[in-house]
Amino acid sequence: MWLTGEDVDLPKRLIRVRAKTVGDQQWQPKTKRNRVVPISDALYAILSEYTPPESGPWFFPSPAGKRWDPDNFSQDLRAVNEAAGLDWSCLDFRHTFGSHLAQKGVSLYKIATLMGNSPEICRRHYAALIPEEMQDVVEFGADEKRASGDDDTKKMLQEILAELKGNKQAVNLPPHLKLVRVNDSA
Repeated sequence: MWLTGEDVDLPKRLIRVRAKTVGDQQWQPKTKRNRVVPISDALYAILSEYTPPESGPWFFPSPAGKRWDPDNFSQDLRAVNEAAGLDWSCLDFRHTFGSHLAQKGVSLYKIATLMGNSPEICRRHYAALIPEEMQDVVEFGADEKRASGDDDTKKMLQEILAELKGNKQAVNLPPHLKLVRVNDSA
């Protein structure tokens, strides 16, 4: 509701969410921190077709050409959502954005940055949505494995088993991997 034409940079595909004074009204983001949000391809296509009015500072003015009043905006949004069969509020759209990012595997730090929240708030809301597909993080030397066709994880596990059995015929590990031993006497 507070976006001005200066906040939307279509050539750079950015939206700046920042504190501002327009006329005698002041506004700042909820977290009191300015941020820049990239414009997705889908949103870019929509915004490219939109022409903000030349009169007034607002990028999305109310029908009266002024800044949207939050209550009026909520009422109008509710009507549009009901027509589409949605029982959503602005907060639902915001949480959907964060949820989609988390489900896509985006880090909580990046989600927090994009949404203007703290990482702790994002952890509480979105950590459970982060995919548990973590196979790639437990594969060691994955890039080298693809290039050489060798399975370094298997070699490392064989080395560990050989050490545990006291076998001096252990597998030779590639140079980028080494077996780390914990000193039992410490």
